[in-house]
Amino acid sequence: MGIVYKARRRSDNQIVAIKVIRQDRLQHEEAVRRFRREAQATARLSHPNIVKVFDFDKAGETHYIVMEYVPGVTLERYVEQAGPLPFPRACNFLRQAALGLQHAHEQGLVHRDIKPSNLMVAPAPTVTDGPTIDQVKLLDMGVARVLQLGGAPGDSLSTLTQGGAVIGTADYVAPEQLEDPHGADIRADLYSLGCTFYFLLTGQVPFPGGTLISKLDKQRWQTPTSVEDLRPDVPPAVAALARTLMAKQAADRFQTPGELAAALAQIIRHNYTEPPRPRVEFTEVLRLSGHLDAILSARWTSDSRHIASGGKDSVLILWDAAKGKLVRRFAKHPQEVHAIAFSPVNHGLATASGLTIRLWDLQTGQDFRRFTGHSGAIKCLAFSADGKRLISGSDDKTIRVWEVNTGREVQRFTKHSGGVSALALVPKANQLVSAGRDQTIRLWDLRTDQELRSYDAHAGAVLDIAVSADGARIASAHFDTVVRVWDLETASQLGELAGHKRMVSALAFTPDGTRLLSAGQDHTLRLWDLASFTELACATQAAGINALAVSPDGTRVVTAGADKVLVVSALPVSPS
Repeated sequence: MGIVYKARRRSDNQIVAIKVIRQDRLQHEEAVRRFRREAQATARLSHPNIVKVFDFDKAGETHYIVMEYVPGVTLERYVEQAGPLPFPRACNFLRQAALGLQHAHEQGLVHRDIKPSNLMVAPAPTVTDGPTIDQVKLLDMGVARVLQLGGAPGDSLSTLTQGGAVIGTADYVAPEQLEDPHGADIRADLYSLGCTFYFLLTGQVPFPGGTLISKLDKQRWQTPTSVEDLRPDVPPAVAALARTLMAKQAADRFQTPGELAAALAQIIRHNYTEPPRPRVEFTEVLRLSGHLDAILSARWTSDSRHIASGGKDSVLILWDAAKGKLVRRFAKHPQEVHAIAFSPVNHGLATASGLTIRLWDLQTGQDFRRFTGHSGAIKCLAFSADGKRLISGSDDKTIRVWEVNTGREVQRFTKHSGGVSALALVPKANQLVSAGRDQTIRLWDLRTDQELRSYDAHAGAVLDIAVSADGARIASAHFDTVVRVWDLETASQLGELAGHKRMVSALAFTPDGTRLLSAGQDHTLRLWDLASFTELACATQAAGINALAVSPDGTRVVTAGADKVLVVSALPVSPS
């Protein structure tokens, strides 16, 4: 793509690298604009594992980038000179690359051409006389897509392009990048990083030899020779990491570089073996079957004796949680039941189906009031603490507050730019927390109608939220599979919980606020300790989990999802 020069910057005498871009890479005005836009975005990155971009400009018709000078070699050259790396060193290099990628991911950047020749390794700066530590740095972060466009014919076995988008490099490209290069996300970079890890461990690419077409076909459909077969000394946990990264389906890989870095840290901490199993376990108490399609919502009554569930079959069912019996099957809704909420002061139950909210009397099984006004499907419900207000969130991007006794709308909040996916009341504060597909969490004052603050993770749609019983913390479930915990008052992030392999659908704090439960489309229910932000227990179920609720007495948890079954489990006691 060009020539790199070592240079000295006159302004401060600093040694820098200047990459002069070949003119055939930027032949069109649109390519120039894209280059400048992405170079500008990359210049904002600041991370020890990313080569820093200082400036970009042009001299005459020649464009160039001024970068941090790294006195080292690429990982490709490193392996060519030293051979396959010891697995601890390969894991260290992989973790550093993942940390750099996570920083870029948080800024909305995707590399699209991760490979050993785009990773530099050099001695890290040190202030002591101790041993030298190698530092890995990502090259061309954010500008790879631009710099690779319009390549010469001789580049065909290196970087592939299609319709103005980088597909990647044949030996390292993700399967989905071949099908839809524009739609490739950070998980495609993780696949390429997995192929790079394979190269570091084995000294060869996953599919050596063959034509360009055969390489691409193998990337789509075939599994490479296992790392263990080529390197019997590599521990199973390390080899399994490579397999996960190179999974053909993006959903089966790590979902973010941060998740990969956390997994590597655990493996390294446990001497390159699988971390020990959690010290507590969920014990299944009973199963409740009666729905004909996936269950979307489940809630406990305040006395922990009954559970209500609603689903895609448009049915609402009330269960006896002690006896495991169906108590009542309510009249069928015209559409699927997306949300359920129990009134805290009487026998009322609210359901959201389509554009309508219905209030039901548990004693008679009849709906006695309906609330209409939303123009999009209603996805979440919450009662105020006194039971006088009912709050709804909808795909129409609004939150509406209704007077329960009259069905009249009394408040409306409209600042979400995407559908509202979850609601939670802040105990004893007359405040409401909402989450949306616009990637934001917002805190509202129900007395003044004002938005108090927002919590921006920029990690994909927020699928659920929960507020601790003391009102001090918020937990949020994100499309990127990571659960985040926030300080409600300061809006600062307190920690992350990484472990789910697919998006997290539902959350619930334990009543004492010391632990958090999460459930996801990876079929797992997980229990987390919030003092250490570590996983305490994990249970695998038969299908993706859509709904999760903890009994008010703190002894049981109910989950439900695509398998049409409610599973009630005993909540594990914290280990001593």
